[in-house]
Amino acid sequence: MSSFSDDKHFWHTEQVFDDAAIYFEELIHSLEHAVARVNVDFYIFKYDELGKRVIGALTRAAKRGVEIRVVIDGVGSGDSANIVASILDHANISVRIFRPLPWYLTHYQWSFKDGSKVKKMLYYFASLNRRDHRKLCTIDSKFAFCGSLNIAQYHIDTGTQRSPWHDYGVKLEGKNVGLLDEDFSAFWSQQAHNPSKHNITNFLSNASPAKRSARNSFVSRKIANARKTISICTAYFSPSGAILKALSAACTRGVAVNLIVSAKSDIFLSPLLTSTYYSDLLGMGVRVFEYQRGILHAKLMLIDDECIIGSSNLNHRSYYHDLELDVVLTTSAAITSLKSKLARDRANSHEITPPSLRGLNKVKLFGWLPRIFRYWS
Repeated sequence: MSSFSDDKHFWHTEQVFDDAAIYFEELIHSLEHAVARVNVDFYIFKYDELGKRVIGALTRAAKRGVEIRVVIDGVGSGDSANIVASILDHANISVRIFRPLPWYLTHYQWSFKDGSKVKKMLYYFASLNRRDHRKLCTIDSKFAFCGSLNIAQYHIDTGTQRSPWHDYGVKLEGKNVGLLDEDFSAFWSQQAHNPSKHNITNFLSNASPAKRSARNSFVSRKIANARKTISICTAYFSPSGAILKALSAACTRGVAVNLIVSAKSDIFLSPLLTSTYYSDLLGMGVRVFEYQRGILHAKLMLIDDECIIGSSNLNHRSYYHDLELDVVLTTSAAITSLKSKLARDRANSHEITPPSLRGLNKVKLFGWLPRIFRYWS
């Protein structure tokens, strides 16, 4: 974990976490001291050991009179969505399930969509592919937590029964957290909230078509303007053509580009899909590393002296479909810390080289199948 404070920067105080247990201890501690307002938006909110602890902290905050709004995704939270929503609702906490699975009729009472069950069912069938993938908690318009961590115990467990998950999270402090609250409120009320100068330079939300376009253009522009280094650490890699073109141009300019992906994934076909890009990436001059110490679930991009970190993967789903939330870190302390952590991640990885590509020939035929459908995956 690293922390820093600098009044010259957009976020007054930042703490970067690479330990899920410490991250959630800090989040729950902050919830226990909330006094006015809490906004929660997570793709996965499991009713497990961690989920129960977060629910307990939210319930106690509600009893203190704190205004709380919670959004969970209907697919990501799955079977847990009903019980989590029921408990929170019973505690007088406002809760919504984003686009429930059509056959979970009991979830409809907490959905955003108005109308009859038939209309809702048809709508949810038609919109199955667009999910709320964000991981965000704001407290009293003063603190914000975001990153790649869901409310799920498996992010913390490191026992022998499962591969450990590797994530990054960040806690932000400062008056500009209020802008994240404004973005959340616009989403909650389902109103358009067009990009401002701040939320396309210091945090990236894509909850409207205009914001999605601004967010995607921002990322491409940052890559295009890179001067020295680009380090990408992403759980799922199937980038848009614009991103690939920008990476290729960066390598041509002499920028050192490193990509860390997961050798083992929670999504079975993801490493296979990613491997279909290796030959092109190596041809551009990108160094590619496969993380070996468990499941890499992080989502960050370090470009020179700035870092984009949050819920977005470098894949078609984040680029075209899902709702995402990322923040931009800029201070030297955070960048130095992240450079060190990414160097450690590379050390815990296997580098893909041209000779090793020959060993992947057996799976290339199968790897191209998920690549055909990458727009929807």
